[in-house]
Amino acid sequence: MILAASILLFACENAKTPRPHAYFKIDFPAKSYVPFNSPCPFRFEVPFYVQVVQDSSPNAEPCWLNMNFVPYNATLHLTYKPIGTEFNLVDLQNDSRRFVMNHTIKAQEILENEINKPAEHVHGVLYRLKGNTATSLQFYVTDSTKHYLRGALYFNTHTNPDSIAPVLEYLSEDVLQLIGTLKWSY
Repeated sequence: MILAASILLFACENAKTPRPHAYFKIDFPAKSYVPFNSPCPFRFEVPFYVQVVQDSSPNAEPCWLNMNFVPYNATLHLTYKPIGTEFNLVDLQNDSRRFVMNHTIKAQEILENEINKPAEHVHGVLYRLKGNTATSLQFYVTDSTKHYLRGALYFNTHTNPDSIAPVLEYLSEDVLQLIGTLKWSY
């Protein structure tokens, strides 16, 4: 009887077992968008929590913008080019594809989705890069005659694909909203 009681006493002791590292729970705000009226020849909707600023890099052109997702330490870099004598559409599309393919070293998979909104004259490709890449989402859109806009989403820190997955999914909806509400100025 004493032996059984002592076995039960020691068996109930909390065993110390290693636990896996956990990530913080992220509470995302409800989606809400506001119009962004750019001085550039396009406009679209942005989430209320984003800051849109002029690109300040030394080689930036007037219609290069950065959408800073401050709460998530991420930036969507937008570069606009007018199609015409200086910039040819085929070259711009090839450049976009080349920028995406530069990530094949680390990408496990690159998914391409066609963007086609004929009523708004918005056509292009959305690239989703899977794996441990510097960018997980890129796109370009054009009206095929005058306007070309390219976007690339980067997190401003070294990331683990598993840890950013919920944030990336959340921000991807914002990028799709931008594309879905894009209007060119003529």
